[in-house]
Amino acid sequence: TEGRSLGWGVGASAGVKLALPDRQVVSLQGDGGFLFGQTDSLWTMSRYDIPVMTVVTNNRSYEETRWQIFNRDGRAGRANRDYVSYLGDPDVDFTKLASAYNIPGAVVSNSDELEPAITQGLRTLRDGRPFMLDVRTRTLGAGAELSWYPDYSVADIRTRNV
Repeated sequence: TEGRSLGWGVGASAGVKLALPDRQVVSLQGDGGFLFGQTDSLWTMSRYDIPVMTVVTNNRSYEETRWQIFNRDGRAGRANRDYVSYLGDPDVDFTKLASAYNIPGAVVSNSDELEPAITQGLRTLRDGRPFMLDVRTRTLGAGAELSWYPDYSVADIRTRNV
Protein backbone atom coordinates (compact mmCIF):
# COMPACT_ATOMS: atom_id res chain seq x y z
CA THR A 1 0.00 0.00 0.00
CA GLU A 2 1.11 3.57 -0.52
CA GLY A 3 -0.68 5.34 2.30
CA ARG A 4 -3.83 6.12 0.37
CA SER A 5 -6.22 3.37 1.39
CA LEU A 6 -4.84 1.27 4.20
CA GLY A 7 -6.35 -1.73 5.89
CA TRP A 8 -8.13 -3.69 3.19
CA GLY A 9 -5.48 -5.78 1.42
CA VAL A 10 -5.50 -8.95 3.50
CA GLY A 11 -9.28 -9.24 3.44
CA ALA A 12 -9.30 -8.53 -0.29
CA SER A 13 -6.75 -11.29 -0.88
CA ALA A 14 -8.97 -13.74 1.05
CA GLY A 15 -11.84 -12.71 -1.21
CA VAL A 16 -9.73 -13.26 -4.32
CA LYS A 17 -8.84 -16.75 -3.09
CA LEU A 18 -12.52 -17.51 -2.45
CA ALA A 19 -13.38 -16.39 -5.98
CA LEU A 20 -10.40 -18.18 -7.56
CA PRO A 21 -9.60 -21.14 -5.29
CA ASP A 22 -7.28 -22.79 -7.82
CA ARG A 23 -5.07 -19.72 -8.24
CA GLN A 24 -2.13 -18.88 -5.99
CA VAL A 25 -2.76 -15.67 -4.04
CA VAL A 26 -0.09 -13.59 -2.32
CA SER A 27 -0.96 -10.45 -0.40
CA LEU A 28 1.82 -7.83 -0.24
CA GLN A 29 1.36 -5.44 2.68
CA GLY A 30 3.37 -2.68 4.26
CA ASP A 31 3.63 -2.89 8.04
CA GLY A 32 1.68 0.33 8.50
CA GLY A 33 -1.09 -0.81 6.20
CA PHE A 34 -1.32 -4.14 7.98
CA LEU A 35 -1.67 -2.40 11.34
CA PHE A 36 -4.86 -0.74 10.09
CA GLY A 37 -7.02 -3.53 11.52
CA GLN A 38 -6.32 -6.51 9.30
CA THR A 39 -5.98 -9.22 11.93
CA ASP A 40 -9.69 -10.04 11.61
CA SER A 41 -8.88 -11.33 8.12
CA LEU A 42 -6.25 -13.65 9.61
CA TRP A 43 -8.98 -15.14 11.81
CA THR A 44 -11.16 -15.71 8.75
CA MET A 45 -8.33 -17.27 6.74
CA SER A 46 -7.46 -19.59 9.61
CA ARG A 47 -11.04 -20.64 10.36
CA TYR A 48 -11.90 -21.42 6.73
CA ASP A 49 -8.50 -22.73 5.56
CA ILE A 50 -7.97 -19.96 3.01
CA PRO A 51 -4.43 -20.59 1.75
CA VAL A 52 -3.10 -17.10 1.11
CA MET A 53 0.48 -16.00 1.74
CA THR A 54 0.58 -12.62 3.47
CA VAL A 55 3.92 -10.86 3.02
CA VAL A 56 4.49 -7.85 5.28
CA THR A 57 7.41 -5.60 4.38
CA ASN A 58 8.34 -4.53 7.87
CA ASN A 59 10.49 -1.40 7.99
CA ARG A 60 8.89 -0.09 11.21
CA SER A 61 7.73 3.04 9.42
CA TYR A 62 4.88 4.66 7.57
CA GLU A 63 7.23 5.26 4.64
CA GLU A 64 4.78 7.30 2.56
CA THR A 65 3.97 9.62 5.48
CA ARG A 66 7.64 10.14 6.30
CA TRP A 67 8.40 10.83 2.65
CA GLN A 68 5.71 13.54 2.63
CA ILE A 69 7.07 15.13 5.82
CA PHE A 70 10.65 15.34 4.59
CA ASN A 71 10.09 16.10 0.93
CA ARG A 72 7.49 18.84 1.16
CA ASP A 73 9.71 21.17 3.20
CA GLY A 74 7.41 21.15 6.20
CA ARG A 75 8.24 22.33 9.70
CA ALA A 76 8.71 18.77 11.02
CA GLY A 77 11.18 18.00 8.26
CA ARG A 78 13.15 21.19 8.88
CA ALA A 79 13.25 20.37 12.61
CA ASN A 80 14.33 16.80 11.78
CA ARG A 81 11.43 15.50 13.91
CA ASP A 82 8.82 13.05 12.72
CA TYR A 83 6.42 11.88 15.39
CA VAL A 84 3.92 10.06 13.18
CA SER A 85 5.90 7.65 10.99
CA TYR A 86 8.00 5.52 13.33
CA LEU A 87 6.32 2.18 14.11
CA GLY A 88 8.90 0.69 16.47
CA ASP A 89 8.90 0.53 20.26
CA PRO A 90 7.28 -1.86 20.44
CA ASP A 91 8.50 -3.58 17.31
CA VAL A 92 5.76 -5.75 15.83
CA ASP A 93 6.46 -9.39 15.03
CA PHE A 94 3.77 -10.16 12.49
CA THR A 95 4.40 -13.90 12.70
CA LYS A 96 3.41 -13.78 16.37
CA LEU A 97 0.15 -12.06 15.43
CA ALA A 98 -0.47 -14.76 12.83
CA SER A 99 0.41 -17.47 15.33
CA ALA A 100 -2.38 -16.24 17.60
CA TYR A 101 -4.72 -17.36 14.80
CA ASN A 102 -2.92 -20.68 14.30
CA ILE A 103 -1.24 -19.43 11.12
CA PRO A 104 2.40 -20.45 10.67
CA GLY A 105 4.95 -17.94 9.50
CA ALA A 106 8.57 -16.98 9.08
CA VAL A 107 10.67 -13.90 9.74
CA VAL A 108 13.18 -12.88 7.09
CA SER A 109 15.99 -10.59 8.23
CA ASN A 110 18.44 -11.02 5.34
CA SER A 111 18.35 -12.10 1.72
CA ASP A 112 19.73 -15.59 2.48
CA GLU A 113 16.58 -16.36 4.48
CA LEU A 114 14.10 -15.31 1.81
CA GLU A 115 14.08 -18.33 -0.50
CA PRO A 116 13.73 -20.94 2.31
CA ALA A 117 10.92 -18.88 3.88
CA ILE A 118 9.05 -18.63 0.58
CA THR A 119 9.50 -22.38 0.04
CA GLN A 120 8.09 -23.04 3.52
CA GLY A 121 5.18 -20.73 2.76
CA LEU A 122 4.39 -22.40 -0.57
CA ARG A 123 4.44 -25.80 1.11
CA THR A 124 2.01 -24.51 3.73
CA LEU A 125 -0.30 -23.13 1.01
CA ARG A 126 -0.25 -26.49 -0.81
CA ASP A 127 -1.33 -28.07 2.49
CA GLY A 128 -4.35 -25.75 2.46
CA ARG A 129 -3.32 -23.29 5.18
CA PRO A 130 -2.49 -19.57 5.16
CA PHE A 131 1.05 -18.36 5.83
CA MET A 132 2.59 -15.13 7.17
CA LEU A 133 5.95 -13.85 5.96
CA ASP A 134 7.43 -10.95 7.97
CA VAL A 135 10.20 -9.45 5.83
CA ARG A 136 12.36 -7.04 7.82
CA THR A 137 13.54 -4.26 5.54
CA ARG A 138 15.54 -1.08 5.96
CA THR A 139 13.94 2.32 6.11
CA LEU A 140 15.40 4.52 3.38
CA GLY A 141 15.45 8.20 2.53
CA ALA A 142 15.26 11.46 4.46
CA GLY A 143 14.59 10.95 8.15
CA ALA A 144 15.04 7.18 7.90
CA GLU A 145 17.21 7.05 11.00
CA LEU A 146 14.68 8.83 13.19
CA SER A 147 12.97 6.86 15.90
CA TRP A 148 11.81 9.83 17.94
CA TYR A 149 8.25 10.08 19.15
CA PRO A 150 6.68 12.11 21.97
CA ASP A 151 7.33 10.73 25.45
CA TYR A 152 3.73 10.40 26.51
CA SER A 153 2.01 7.96 28.83
CA VAL A 154 -1.69 7.93 29.67
CA ALA A 155 -0.83 5.91 32.78
CA ASP A 156 1.35 8.80 33.99
CA ILE A 157 -1.40 11.42 33.71
CA ARG A 158 -4.06 9.50 35.61
CA THR A 159 -5.27 10.93 38.88
CA ARG A 160 -6.49 7.47 39.97
CA ASN A 161 -5.10 4.02 39.29
CA VAL A 162 -8.14 2.68 37.52
